[in-house]
Amino acid sequence: MKLDLYFGRHTKEIFGMNRCKLELLKGLPKEINKKIISYKPKNRILNFFDFLTYAPLSVIIRRRKNSTSYILSQADAHILNFFKFKKTIVLCYDIIPLVLPYGTKFQKLKAKFAYRGMCKADHIIAISQFTKDEIVKHLKYPKGKITVAHIGVDHNIYKPIKDLKEIKKKYNLSNKNKYLIYVGNEEPRMNILTLLKALKLAQREIPNLKLIKVGKSNFPEMRKKLNRYIKKLNLQKNIIFTNYVPEQDMPYLYNIADISIYLCSYAGFGLPPLESMTCGTPTITSNKSSLPEVIGKGGITIDEKDHKKLSKEIIKIIKDKKYSQEISKKGIKQSKKFTWENFVNKNLKIIS
Repeated sequence: MKLDLYFGRHTKEIFGMNRCKLELLKGLPKEINKKIISYKPKNRILNFFDFLTYAPLSVIIRRRKNSTSYILSQADAHILNFFKFKKTIVLCYDIIPLVLPYGTKFQKLKAKFAYRGMCKADHIIAISQFTKDEIVKHLKYPKGKITVAHIGVDHNIYKPIKDLKEIKKKYNLSNKNKYLIYVGNEEPRMNILTLLKALKLAQREIPNLKLIKVGKSNFPEMRKKLNRYIKKLNLQKNIIFTNYVPEQDMPYLYNIADISIYLCSYAGFGLPPLESMTCGTPTITSNKSSLPEVIGKGGITIDEKDHKKLSKEIIKIIKDKKYSQEISKKGIKQSKKFTWENFVNKNLKIIS
């Protein structure tokens, strides 16, 4: 069979969505005649123009007749408004732009156009049961045409690691400090302000506690707002901003951290908590959206606004080694349920 894989905008960075695309490509059988279709952004400022021109143009130039078309992100499903294919599948991570109140008018317009295209697909693959339920609820797409395929983690890469000297040196991290890690952007749904409040409160008992913040802000004004709040709490010397981190460094950073925290109130899946559990890092998430589905009994779930509860958990995990080790073991056990092999096999049932 012929399978055209629509990667969308070309990027060399490895992050959640891009990782899914690459792992699927790697796991598909050799007998499938695969072709990657992507486009390089031409207008970084006017990316909406790219969206409406270079994206469909890449399809016109490279698509094949009588092939199954698999669009590997709901954000690129707008091309289904332009073209009709023999068989179409869309991989959907979330429907955040439709349900959350922030974002520009252009972003919302772009999202609505993309989701309208997605609803024309023959089948949708959702990365969590939560995402499937949201698609049915908000887009009225038939639930019988949606398959849940949980994304995975590479257990050969993400694992407990003992030798951390080089990575500590690279990121200027000290053995004298205790570290929290948060991996993600700075959108309001990530509730970083709760994390900062908890950090400040926990420092009363753990003065050498610091936060490693991994990932871009997503929007410049959000970093400015965050920095203002950091200054208000007098935490300027306690936050380490790394921005984008190469994937080969991530397992080491998770291992350096004493606790991984991910307080997202709306997540299509939540890859960072899965990665940190796989590394044996005690993990705390919010009790909302898909996160209880991912973390199971492998970590701690709390209300994402409750900084006092979060502070208490941080102190207990760092001061009580037995408690910390117990959560670590449960996290590793839970993480074994999620593999890229399972993700690929679920996809193959729909692709074939």
